[in-house]
Amino acid sequence: SHDPDEFPPSADGIEFSWQCSVSTSAGIASKCLDLQGNPLQLNATAQIAIDSFTLPPTFDEPYLFTVEVRKGSKIPQTATMLVFLVAERIPSVTITHAIGKLQPDASIKFNARDGIVLEGSCSSSS
Repeated sequence: SHDPDEFPPSADGIEFSWQCSVSTSAGIASKCLDLQGNPLQLNATAQIAIDSFTLPPTFDEPYLFTVEVRKGSKIPQTATMLVFLVAERIPSVTITHAIGKLQPDASIKFNARDGIVLEGSCSSSS
């Protein structure tokens, strides 16, 4: 990140403040909690990263991530992003062969005159 008002652009003195909240259908916002019920701690950096399995999935209400950027006496600016976190099974993908002979090392041997016929399949992710 950099200050576009400076030439050459510089990141010196830019401060970031991140917040995470969850809004209920009644419009009441609460701080984001991790899977252990502790408040989510976010670094004061330009980019944040949250490890997988830190936050519980959302259902009807998204997480609201807000960043406030400030520099010196300039007016702070904010941006908010809504994030839905879903828990879905990762589909299983396989390849099977319609012709050919399975070898002891799990490879498939095809006759060059027969061609190669493979079929991909994917399990349901629901």
